[in-house]
Amino acid sequence: MASETALRRMVYTATGLVIGVAASFAFVIVPRLLVHPRAIAERASISYIVFFIIQLAAAAVLLTFIIRSRHGGRKIEGQLLLVGITIILLGLIVFNGAIYMMQFYQGFYGVAILMLACVGANLISGILAIISENKLRHLTKTK
Repeated sequence: MASETALRRMVYTATGLVIGVAASFAFVIVPRLLVHPRAIAERASISYIVFFIIQLAAAAVLLTFIIRSRHGGRKIEGQLLLVGITIILLGLIVFNGAIYMMQFYQGFYGVAILMLACVGANLISGILAIISENKLRHLTKTK
């Protein structure tokens, strides 16, 4: 029982981090990029909107896992691994964008630092999703 509670807490933490990153993209990063002339010319805001949509899809899968596990439904183990890998890859892509923004967008250091914090949150949540999927697989094998 204790390991099942730890599993739920890891998925809750990963879901909270993913939703927090999506909120920071929606309310801070994309609106700031929509006013920068170079970002508009390079269409950077469009790519970050796509990242936001992928982040929301990952949050939806994690929320689906939480809802199904609370109601005794069938577990979705393989999707946790896929979501974890997707979140980590998304974090690495955003890391590249944050470094580019620090180098070429003058006055956007605050947004770039927020993006680096989002990268860290994505890496943590991706690792938590992968670990919880591994523990879930171990729990189902022992039962």
